[in-house]
Amino acid sequence: MQRKSFIEARLELQTLVNTYPDSEFLAKAKLAVADSYFKEGGTSNLTQAVDEYKNFIVFFPFLDESAYAQMQVAMAHYRMMEKADRDISQAQATETELQIFLQKYPASKLRPAAEQSLRNVQEF
Repeated sequence: MQRKSFIEARLELQTLVNTYPDSEFLAKAKLAVADSYFKEGGTSNLTQAVDEYKNFIVFFPFLDESAYAQMQVAMAHYRMMEKADRDISQAQATETELQIFLQKYPASKLRPAAEQSLRNVQEF
């Protein structure tokens, strides 16, 4: 992923996940797959990133990384927002996901960033 070879990175990570389903690195590998979609960008990749982050939250709800995954769901929607005079569905999704973050993870170190992003989206 550091060389921006996102597809190759995902293939390697998926191989790790499928070959070693009981590995201690399973959660990190799944999160890295989601991050690869997010970093690659584009509407289809960001949509896939949202799905991967949400799956991570479902399978690993008690890990500290779940707060990060929830924040990334909101940020993926944030990156898909159009201009203010266009469809506002992504802005509404961003607001919803940030509110979920603030409710589920009130003690997270990401809280200030989430609060600022929520203010930005509400102004949008």
